[in-house]
Order: sequence, then C-alpha cells, then structure tokens
Amino acid sequence: MAYKKVESRIDKRKFNNSKIKQLLTILIPIAGVIILGTTAIFYVYPKITNGGEKHTKSVATKAVKEVKKDENKVEVTEKPAEQTTTSGTEDTEEATNSTDFILPDSNLKNLTNGDIERLTPSDLRIARNEIYARHGFVFKSADLNNYFATKSWYSQDPTYQGTLNEFEKYNLSLIKAREDSMN
Repeated sequence: MAYKKVESRIDKRKFNNSKIKQLLTILIPIAGVIILGTTAIFYVYPKITNGGEKHTKSVATKAVKEVKKDENKVEVTEKPAEQTTTSGTEDTEEATNSTDFILPDSNLKNLTNGDIERLTPSDLRIARNEIYARHGFVFKSADLNNYFATKSWYSQDPTYQGTLNEFEKYNLSLIKAREDSMN
C-alpha cells in the first residue's frame, strides 16, 4: 500500500508565505516605478516646461476684457506669467496686473502672427516699445514715456544700452513687419 505524504498546516503556510514574499519582491519595485513615473508626468514635467513657475500656464492663458473709455473699444489682454508672485492674494494681483502688458510673453518666447493679428497699429507700436521698456529704456517720445510711466513694472534705466535676448529680437522684427504691412 502506498502512503501519501501529508503536509502539515504549518508547512502549507510557510510555502504560501514564501510565495507571497516572492510576489511582493517583484510588485513593490514595479509599484515604485509607477509612482515615480506618475509623479514625473503630472508634477515635475509641467514645472520643467513652464520654467519653474507654478501658475504660469493657467495665468498666461487667462484673458481679461477691458473697455478703454478714451478709445471706445474692447481690448483683450493677458496677465503676464512673470508677474506671478507669492505675496498677497493672487486674485487681487491678477486684477491689478492684467493690463500691464500688451504682449506678456514677448521676452520669453517667439510670438506668432496669430499673437499679434488682433492688434491695432497703435497697439503694435506700444507692444514693440514695451520690449525695450521692460529693460528700463528711456523714451524720447512723450506719449510713450507717459504710457509706460503708468505701468507698475516700468522703471527707467538711463544706463540701458539696448541689449535684447533672441526672443525679443525675433519679436521686434515680427511686430515691425506687421506694422509695415498695415501701412
């Protein structure tokens, strides 16, 4: 007569526990990789692509309509990404800075024709000169001096020599070409 080997409950538990341990040693690293990947996709990557600004994307795309009383027209402007600060309430700052720039990203990226096609000739002139005004350029034109003097970000710098970054140089030529095509 053949006898079957009977495993005790303890032996069965040890066997099952060893299988669970093997499974966990495989699943834990996989779960860690998934968590790190998810973090990179949803948290780190947007910060890298936005230059480290936390609210840049949502702020830069928020358009605000403003009615200019003296010109009787509606102008759509955007809050500049570089105006985002950590002091005060963001809603208050958005309201006060929403009209500070005609082209808020003209120093940060190459603009497209679509970015400037809605602008009038006078808006194009101001947009072109706001590139210089960001650096504190002192204008000879009284109307430009008066306009930029009302902006919270503008501070005259008589020592500014006209140095521009590559985005600003490109955007100046794009705006100038648009101005020339409108004349």
